[in-house]
Amino acid sequence: MIERHRRNYRIYWGTVRYAQAKDGAYWLNTARGKPPTVVLKPDQMAVLMRQKGFEATEDLEGASFATWAKMGMQDSTGRFFLHVNDLEWFDLRLNDEDDGFDE
Repeated sequence: MIERHRRNYRIYWGTVRYAQAKDGAYWLNTARGKPPTVVLKPDQMAVLMRQKGFEATEDLEGASFATWAKMGMQDSTGRFFLHVNDLEWFDLRLNDEDDGFDE
């Protein structure tokens, strides 16, 4: 199913389970194993951290995201990656930003 979406721009959304700096980029992992991982460049992560007032990448854990991106695959692991080209097409929202939403 995921294979047919590779190399196509689509809207993807999910929850950041854990974040890490790896291979000169930042990975926002949606789960362990092969679910998609959002990849941000260091300058993109710096902007995001500043906009949200984060001090550490762990602050992103549990946040919801939506992005317009192409899905790619790293052959050595089989993991799918969502490469964000422009932060204008990426949004991150923390649960506490929605306090009182369901009242």
